[in-house]
Amino acid sequence: MDHDIPDRKTVFETMLRDQLVIARGYVDGIDRNLRALLFEQDATRRTGLHNDIRALQSQLDEANGRAEFLRAEIVRLDSITIDEFRGNCTVCRQHGHKTGECTVQNNAD
Repeated sequence: MDHDIPDRKTVFETMLRDQLVIARGYVDGIDRNLRALLFEQDATRRTGLHNDIRALQSQLDEANGRAEFLRAEIVRLDSITIDEFRGNCTVCRQHGHKTGECTVQNNAD
């Protein structure tokens, strides 16, 4: 008959096991929350980095646009003669200069 009634040690062990299961549940919950926060922090960091990359890409595109404009200006200025640059042309159809005489062959109006 004594075998049907658990002793204090068994009751205490059972109670500790139950508390251990509850504690593990808390730990698992805290661990899940921590992982979620770390993922959210990482995602926020990646989003911030992504925004920085987009801003830099925008600046790069703007710089490339300026570089293309400067290349076109260099080509345009390279094709202008010294006399044209000094403004020694009349209004001519090709160059649009408004002062002096055009010194470019076959372009004078």
